[in-house]
Amino acid sequence: MEWSTIQYYFYPGLIIFLLLIVIFKVKKIDKPLRNIKFWVVWTVSTLITGTSLIVFVTVFLMNIIFPPEHNFASKSFDNKLWLSNPNNRTEIIASLIKSKLLDHKSKADIIKLLGQPMDSCTYASSKRQDLTYYLGPERSAISVDSEWLVIRLDNDTVKNYDLHRD
Repeated sequence: MEWSTIQYYFYPGLIIFLLLIVIFKVKKIDKPLRNIKFWVVWTVSTLITGTSLIVFVTVFLMNIIFPPEHNFASKSFDNKLWLSNPNNRTEIIASLIKSKLLDHKSKADIIKLLGQPMDSCTYASSKRQDLTYYLGPERSAISVDSEWLVIRLDNDTVKNYDLHRD
């Protein structure tokens, strides 16, 4: 193990160690270092804190190295590719939004271009008059959520549209 990995356990462990000594002294427990309860609490706390710190730093660094939306290949929008690949549209959504193809289109034009929207949408913030399209897993190093294109309509014309994650 390298020092960079050990330090994630060492520093929290040292801080917890000192805090526990103070707590045990305040509670007037004699010789806290000879008390088995002290060592059990210290070991468990250090492992939990150190592991949490490692996970947090790893996710943080992964999102710096691979930002969620920037380092992923982007293909130009193609209607046939969109319709044939409903579970992996994240590669072409950027070019669709940049092209502004959806601006001021009617609901019928959108359905002709993008196909039928989701009938029973699990995306919480969409409304009945919205058109919602599943894009696929989110674009990030650690993909946990899904991405959705939500098109808001006003009098059957596109009012605005944006990407959402659930």
